[in-house]
Amino acid sequence: VPISVVSGRGRYGGTVRSYQHKGVRPRCVRAVARSDLRDSSRILGGLEPRGPSCRLVLCNARSVVNKAPLIYDLIVDGAADLAGITETWLGPEGGVPLTEMCPPGFIAFHQPRAQGRGGGVAVVIRESLRPREVTVPQTAG
Repeated sequence: VPISVVSGRGRYGGTVRSYQHKGVRPRCVRAVARSDLRDSSRILGGLEPRGPSCRLVLCNARSVVNKAPLIYDLIVDGAADLAGITETWLGPEGGVPLTEMCPPGFIAFHQPRAQGRGGGVAVVIRESLRPREVTVPQTAG
């Protein structure tokens, strides 16, 4: 079963078209084949996978403000348990997009960029996994 991910073609890739969704480029959404756990066991020293698997999605959003419904669909259609979203471009207050991209039974954690514009990361995770936020001390560098 493929898991959908959002990936861009870069500044000069693709064609220029008008889009129905405000600022959303459907050409940037593509399916990537998921590796079989049995195949990955060879990489992990030949150990057989144990217990239930966890489906992950990673998305470089370049602003979730106008893409929250697309990210919501990405999580639901990919049957993801955890979604990592980079470049949320949200401030410390988070905002409506965080709640709009959370399917029922999920919770979002967001960390804005410390200084300046852009940046920010979010994790949307299934509540049944009992996630908790952990504060990690910041280091210079």
